[in-house]
Amino acid sequence: MAQRYNLFIGSTMQLQENTTPPLNLNINDIATSRTVKEVLDNLCLIKEVPRATYGDYEVSKVEEGEDYHDIEMPDLLNTKYYACVVDKNRAGSKPKLLFRLNLDFNYWEEMGYVRCKTKE
Repeated sequence: MAQRYNLFIGSTMQLQENTTPPLNLNINDIATSRTVKEVLDNLCLIKEVPRATYGDYEVSKVEEGEDYHDIEMPDLLNTKYYACVVDKNRAGSKPKLLFRLNLDFNYWEEMGYVRCKTKE
C-alpha cells in the first residue's frame, strides 16, 4: 500500500542500555524484536559516541580514502557525536557514518565515514 501511494514509513526503537561500542552495533542490540529486520528495506543503528572515546575513532569524507583524521573535540558541551551503522540496505552499501548533533538547535550534521583507529 505504501508503494501505491508513494509513502515513506519510518520508525524508531529504543535500544536497551549496553556496553557495545558504537561501531559494533548489530541486530542483536534491538531488544524488542530481532525479526523486524526481515521486513525492513533499511536499518540504521545509531548510538552516541562517549566523549571519553573520541580518540579511538577517525573520520573521512571518502570511505576508502586515506585522508582520515581525528574527531574534533567540540567547544560546547551541548554538542555530541553519534555513530550510525547501516545494518541493512536493500538499495546499496552499508557504511558507518558519524553525525554531530547541536542540542541547542537540534541540528544534525553528517561528518563523514567513521572507523576505529588502527593500532600501530
